[in-house]
Amino acid sequence: MSSLATEFFVTGGTLRRDAACYVVRQSDEELLAGLRQGRFCYVLTSRQMGKSSLTVRAAAQLREEGCGVVILDLTAIGQNLNAEQWYRGLLEQMGVQLELEEELIEFWRSSKELGAMQRWMRAIREVVLPHYPGPVVVFIDEIDAVLSLPFSTDEFFAAIREFYNRRTEDEEIQRLTFCLLGVASPSDLIRDARTTPFNVGQRIELHDFTEAETAQFAPGLPAEENSTRLLKRIHYWTNGHPYLTQRLCQALATPQSEIRNPKSVDRLCEDLFFSLRAQERDDNLLFVRERMLHSEVDLPALLHKYEQVLRGKRVFDDEADPLGSALRLSGIAKVEAGRLRSRNRIYSKVFNREWINANMPDAEQRRQRAAFRRGLVRATAVAAVIVAAMAWLVFLALQQRNLAKEETRRAEAALADARQQRANAEAQQIEAGLQRQLALEQKTLAEQKQAEAEEQRNRALEQEEDNRWLLYASRMNLAQQALAENNFGRVRELLMNYAPTTDYAAMRGFEWHHLWRLCCGTTFAQPATTRGALSVAYSPDGKRLVTSGRRQAVKILDAETGRELRLPNGDFGQAYTAVYSPDGLWLAAADQNGVIKLLNTLTGGQKFLRQNQSGMILSLAFSPDGQTLASGNFDGTVRVWSVAFGQELAVFRDHSKRVKSVAFSPDGKTLASGSYDETVKVWDWFRRELLFSLPYPRLVNCVAFSPDGKLLAIGGWGGRVSLWELATRTEAQSWDAHAENITSLSFSPAGNRLARNLIASAGGRTVKLWNAESGLLVGELTKFTENASSVAFSPNGTNLAVASIDGSISLWDIATQQQLKASKDILKDAWSVAISPDSKLLATGYKRNSIKLWDAATSDQIAEFVGGDGSLAFSPDGMKLVSASSKQTVTVWDIASRKEILTLTGLGRVHALAFSPDGKTLAVGSADHTVRLFDTVKWRQLTVLQKHTDIVWSVAFSPDGKTLASASSDKTVMLWDLATSQLLNTLSEHTGTVNYVAFSPDGKLLASASADRSTQLWEVATGKLLKTFQGHANAVMAARFSPDGKRLVTAGRDNLIKILDVNRGLELLSLNGHQKEVWSLAFSADGRLLASGSYDGTVRLWRAATDAEISGQLSPTGKLARSK
Repeated sequence: MSSLATEFFVTGGTLRRDAACYVVRQSDEELLAGLRQGRFCYVLTSRQMGKSSLTVRAAAQLREEGCGVVILDLTAIGQNLNAEQWYRGLLEQMGVQLELEEELIEFWRSSKELGAMQRWMRAIREVVLPHYPGPVVVFIDEIDAVLSLPFSTDEFFAAIREFYNRRTEDEEIQRLTFCLLGVASPSDLIRDARTTPFNVGQRIELHDFTEAETAQFAPGLPAEENSTRLLKRIHYWTNGHPYLTQRLCQALATPQSEIRNPKSVDRLCEDLFFSLRAQERDDNLLFVRERMLHSEVDLPALLHKYEQVLRGKRVFDDEADPLGSALRLSGIAKVEAGRLRSRNRIYSKVFNREWINANMPDAEQRRQRAAFRRGLVRATAVAAVIVAAMAWLVFLALQQRNLAKEETRRAEAALADARQQRANAEAQQIEAGLQRQLALEQKTLAEQKQAEAEEQRNRALEQEEDNRWLLYASRMNLAQQALAENNFGRVRELLMNYAPTTDYAAMRGFEWHHLWRLCCGTTFAQPATTRGALSVAYSPDGKRLVTSGRRQAVKILDAETGRELRLPNGDFGQAYTAVYSPDGLWLAAADQNGVIKLLNTLTGGQKFLRQNQSGMILSLAFSPDGQTLASGNFDGTVRVWSVAFGQELAVFRDHSKRVKSVAFSPDGKTLASGSYDETVKVWDWFRRELLFSLPYPRLVNCVAFSPDGKLLAIGGWGGRVSLWELATRTEAQSWDAHAENITSLSFSPAGNRLARNLIASAGGRTVKLWNAESGLLVGELTKFTENASSVAFSPNGTNLAVASIDGSISLWDIATQQQLKASKDILKDAWSVAISPDSKLLATGYKRNSIKLWDAATSDQIAEFVGGDGSLAFSPDGMKLVSASSKQTVTVWDIASRKEILTLTGLGRVHALAFSPDGKTLAVGSADHTVRLFDTVKWRQLTVLQKHTDIVWSVAFSPDGKTLASASSDKTVMLWDLATSQLLNTLSEHTGTVNYVAFSPDGKLLASASADRSTQLWEVATGKLLKTFQGHANAVMAARFSPDGKRLVTAGRDNLIKILDVNRGLELLSLNGHQKEVWSLAFSADGRLLASGSYDGTVRLWRAATDAEISGQLSPTGKLARSK
């Protein structure tokens, strides 16, 4: 055994990022994912669990991704410090690591009037973030060190929470996140639940190694056949504890080690851990002992609770229980299924019942305390009896007093009855006079009842109308849900309730016409064809397709547009087959020389898996967890590889001819391989065992597991499909599917109602869809000019991708079994949008200082201008277009000549543009808190409106051109009289930045969209707030009225577009499709086109069916015509 083998394992300190013995656990991915998404994370666990190594590895990965990373070790700052010295120590460490030491120290010195915590927060916000443009991640290690400081650190944790609370109003702070690591519980670190950051953070659990993860240490052990058995025995003792496992493996790897069997591992445990000498020398055992015996909790209670855990009793874990927390943080116990259990057999043997008894405080004192408690209980019981007796006596006295009061009350009641009788006699005498008055009152009452009846009828009519609108809104939402499930029949059924021939046709708006077009139209997405493709596969998110073939380089296509996408690391080379890993992180491709290439889709890094004289690789398959890759080879072998380490884990040689197909079962435990030797073999790949072999009448081309893993489908030469029940190993059914050889099989994914239990088979120039339960043919796709070579269902089961030997890729809709046509309703490289007054042109802007003109009907690009990346506006006559630029300019373009007319400068950062209805005035809202008005004839500045105290985000003219509305970050909407330039009214009900304002077509209403997640509707004449619309989960960025004024469309940072009924405030439809916040909306003049611009770099066109299109799709009787 060489010294390199012993250096493989590390039992103390922090592992290097590239350490061979580092085991990637679920916590690695959870921590990276949380920090990438900007979440506050914390890792609080016992010592020697790998916290520091996890920090180093995560920090290195984040630095490679362009993040600024700071690792603060609190033990390096010191303990006997005051608050100012401690916070300055934190800042100095950050400055050294970010190369901002001088700037931070200068800031600290210049802000002495502030408290230490305030200076630390402001230094991060005002120095660190401005100097570092990317995400900044701060790791704070040894966080338990704050418990030894001579001052309270509650405000330190409150500061971290304050950073997260400010994210909604300060976009810069969104780039900052923290990760705390140490040996403590949240309740130890901070007591005030109102200011703790732990209830808004993500806890990262560091679990012990599983047996499969322990097996990854095999390369560091002697290369003998029993290394697997030795590792299993090590896992038996350590249960995967990182330190203990590494310690035993390191001892096994020493040159003088003579351990060759599991019993030798037991003797090694005796030498390393169980002897008294070993227990006094092992750092980990000493830490556990000291943590248990010197904890701040009650020692007898702690030892008693641990004894219950050791005996295997049901001891449930409670985060608030200090005893349970002490057991977890010492490392002696862990939580499984909500119960505390002993961590491993080494701890159970070292810290056994004899150890508990030896360290339990004096038994006599405990008996005395127990006797005292029993006496106290008895005394308490006697006192309780005395109190109860006294209460009973008081009750009897009160009851007697109440009886006396009741007798007095009865006497008074009798006297009152006598008086009442005399009063009744007097009343009868005047009753006659009252009859006349009663007649008059009855007449008045009859008139009142008639008026009330009329009012009730009106209310009933209003309620009936409200109910109809509630039903309409409900049906629109149900139709949208049915459309998402591809249940087009249900969508049509719901929409037909409001067809043009019905009594309720007048209720229809943009939402109905949009759903009708999606349901009854014919426009879908289709990828472009690519030559030379023989295989096709979807990415896990369904957004990309990977194609490959004998003489073709691997290509990645956008599944929506068919556009070829660039690989992260350039050309991937030629490959016979290619597949994505289930998490989409890896792309594997095999060439004809027996080399498997692994491409990291995030970083572009590559790995190469090389086989020894196995020839061409014919098939690849990832395990469901993405950790393992199987290959089927020309020489008849099946090979299994570790994706993380690039090592060959197993080789199966039972096939006698080439292996054409391999597939993992959904649980990842079983591997199936189909071969030209006319058999399919099923393997337990982890145990390297052949479970059984299934016959097939001809050469096998393809195998596929059902989503539940109960069935295995086989196809090949002769065109026969054979389904086998794996539990009984019997053939459930088989049928002749094709006259030609079957080249590919695919089960529809689980969870899709429409395509549930389908099998797609490719044979010859047809692809057929079969019911997996009955074997009946349910569909046939036939529009192929050459033989189909590969089929793949999209992850949501709605589409089927087919590759043919002529190199073409086609997409098919499962619901209609029709080939999808091309759509142009997504415009790339755009985020702001405007529509010309005649609805014929679209203008889009993008951050690349580019403005494009599009044909609104065909979505074809017409022209491109250079000189704008912000807001856009067409003049009312459609002859001019104005665009705002981040260079503090506004450019005016001539639409006819496509040339620049002039550029207005010195305006500050412009965020809003609007033409007056007569086109003679242009309003410009800027970051300098002003609204400037320009004459559009001579382009001279008319006036400057100055009342806002923050950025002006939106401006809008009333339809009559007399009033201007402006929205600002100062949380107000201001209405201006354009004739006098005087402020008419200030609307200030919003609690956040007001992002957008829009007038209704009649000018009577004004809508305002705000960062407080609401859209408010105002009466312009009075400034009265009429309605507040809620529904967005984040800031509302834009609002637009439909041309008829009946609908209000809002868009927000939750990536959604909502269509609202203006009169009743009902949400009628929610449009989703954008991947980031939507901040721009535009309606065409005819109300048939809605355009939305988003920070995801796209403008989406939401089209509504025209009346002519709807009439053409309805029969003369008013019913939906069936297509032939």
